[in-house]
Amino acid sequence: MNQQEKALYLPKNKDVLNWKIKTLARSPREMMITQSIFIAVYVIGSTLYMWGGWIMFSDSLYSLVGTILAFAGILAYFICLLIR
Repeated sequence: MNQQEKALYLPKNKDVLNWKIKTLARSPREMMITQSIFIAVYVIGSTLYMWGGWIMFSDSLYSLVGTILAFAGILAYFICLLIR
């Protein structure tokens, strides 16, 4: 493809820089409720996982600490994802 062919595909009007950032159209209260529900579901799932694997975790303290740190990191990521 040469320069003339590339120039044919460029937009000719001023709409190139005419864009908007799309955000969630929700009130802060609704966002907080959604975030709280999401965190509650995550904590319940994590608790069930810890309860189900308690025999393995009681044998190895490093597995327990590593799992708790992983859960905390994932939860922090999801909270930051919802806040932005």
